[in-house]
Amino acid sequence: SDWAKHPAASVAARLKQKRDAAVAAKAKAATPAVGLAADLSRRPHVLVVDDNTVCQKVAKKMLEKMGCTAEVAGNGMEAVDKIKAAPWNFDLVLMDLRMPVMDGLEATRYIRKEMRLQGLPIVAFSAELGPEIRESCAAARFDGFIAKPADRESLQAELDRLVLADDLPARCGCPDATAATALCVGP
Repeated sequence: SDWAKHPAASVAARLKQKRDAAVAAKAKAATPAVGLAADLSRRPHVLVVDDNTVCQKVAKKMLEKMGCTAEVAGNGMEAVDKIKAAPWNFDLVLMDLRMPVMDGLEATRYIRKEMRLQGLPIVAFSAELGPEIRESCAAARFDGFIAKPADRESLQAELDRLVLADDLPARCGCPDATAATALCVGP
């Protein structure tokens, strides 16, 4: 009330803002980015491909809480179309295996063979767990496998391994992180 109008109140408010900004900057500096994250001027962007809207929402929300941005596709054909339109836009694809129109195995084979996107990490995202399924995923050239229902630790492990790792240039066959970002991930 009367205190809010006092000149000292605005000084106190400005000091608090500066202190909060300094604490935030110190926290950010304490956890330096590595790998791709160090070269990006944006957060990792993940494409969640699943025909189940509940799975889409849960995965998207979990990824956003982990500091990523995410968008969804309802089947493999939608995913292929989104990737064709902007292949450099995605840092990771979570791909369900069984979907209408085009399943995840077919979509991944298409992305690898027809689109020649070897450096785009694609992780199988399925409730099917048998050894035959894992063999099919390996043959289609998935980069990993996460069992549904996914937990934060599984998603974080794959994100760390495939997107935030220091060895991105070597995996992409690029001479350095700058080239990997430009050629394998895009602008």
